[in-house]
Order: sequence, then structure tokens, then C-alpha cells
Amino acid sequence: MQQQFKVVGLAAVIVIIVFGVIVLGRDGDEQQIHNLLDQLEDYGAKEPAESKIETLGRARSIAALFTDRPELELARNIRHSGDRDELTGMLAGVRSRVSEADVSLGSRTVKIADDGRSASVILTGSATVTVNGQTERHRDKYLVELARIDGEWLIASVYPMRD
Repeated sequence: MQQQFKVVGLAAVIVIIVFGVIVLGRDGDEQQIHNLLDQLEDYGAKEPAESKIETLGRARSIAALFTDRPELELARNIRHSGDRDELTGMLAGVRSRVSEADVSLGSRTVKIADDGRSASVILTGSATVTVNGQTERHRDKYLVELARIDGEWLIASVYPMRD
């Protein structure tokens, strides 16, 4: 009899855990946006031994986080206004000139539009990059605008915040 209570108790605990994962584990819009920015942060990093194929793969992975025609303005006058393929090429070119990079996208403030189809994030972007043996550090505040396309959040634009 006591063995039966243990089995029933264990089954109840498993059901509660599964229910919690299903119900509480669903990403809300804000969490989905944070996950997207976490991916961007991860893909933006570059290890010194990254191969040319890895560089192109990372550039494609980054570009996939953006809308079809994104607009960007980043550190050191890196600008892009074009389609995703052009963005991939631009990113691959930048990555090929950088031997190592560490990227951080912190202090995020997310605001989702009332219609749930767009959002904006104000964040602090920091990067430490090594180019030609010289280490450079950049830190700026950015406005990131996102669009929900087919249920998925994508980055539409990135601009530095102007004072």
C-alpha cells in the first residue's frame, strides 16, 4: 500500500512538472525578443580560430535574425540598407577583418506596441574587437526596432541613440 502511494505521488510530481514546463515555459513576446538578442550576441562573438566557412555561416545566422530589408548603423560608421543577402555579405566582410570579438547587448528596455506587431528595444551594445593585432572597445546605446513577421520577431533596424 505504501509503495502504491509513492508511485502515485511520483506520478503527480511528474504531471505538475510537465504542466509547468508547458504553461510557464511558453515564451511571451518580451522573452522572445530577449532570446533573439541573446542569439545576436552569441553569433556576434568571434573566436580567433574561426574558419572562412564558419565566418560565412555566422554572417548568415546573424542576417537570419533580421527582416528582409533591414537598416543598420553601427560603430565605426558601419552602415547597411539593403536586403538580407547584402547584409550577409557585409557581415562576412566585417568578420573577416576582425580576428577576435566579444559582444554584449545589455541594459535592455523592451517596449511592445499595443497591436503586438512591432517593438522597440533600447540597449547598451558593447564590443571588444581585435583588428590587425590592435584591440578596440566600443560602447554605445542603440535603438533596435523589431517587427513580428509570421509570428516571429525579427530586427528591422538598429541605430545609435542620439543625445
